[in-house]
Amino acid sequence: MRVKICGITKPEQADAIAKLGATALGFICVP
Repeated sequence: MRVKICGITKPEQADAIAKLGATALGFICVP
């Protein structure tokens, strides 16, 4: 199963979510 988590705003969030096993991340790049 593929899991995508969206709405990431901080690098720390991406690291934590990747360690939990998400296969894709969606980032908000506009401040």
